[in-house]
Amino acid sequence: AKSKGIGAQGEDLGFTGEYGVELDSYPHNGGDPDKKHIAIIKDRVSNHLSYVEDDRVDDSKWHTLKVVYRKKTLGVYLDGKLLLTEKNVELAKDVYIGITAATGGGKNEHRFRNFRVYR
Repeated sequence: AKSKGIGAQGEDLGFTGEYGVELDSYPHNGGDPDKKHIAIIKDRVSNHLSYVEDDRVDDSKWHTLKVVYRKKTLGVYLDGKLLLTEKNVELAKDVYIGITAATGGGKNEHRFRNFRVYR
């Protein structure tokens, strides 16, 4: 993406343009699935290209999340299992990678470790 976004209060993940992987446990309206889910989104939080319901997004256990981009295909793996695939994804040569959270008006703990980028 050519620009960086800054989150706002509420349901804004703070990115502009491009693609995102969302792990969501908060029930929303306005185009967002009501159940806990993992999604590939584009341009904005409400634009879910594909998603799968999954209770692991907030089960307080450690999980391995892997995002792979090869040959214009974006794949999302959780605990070694492919969950989502999106084809015809065009990423710029130089992209930003961000880790963000949005909990609406509530509070939740978000932890990660061992973040890696392979080229």
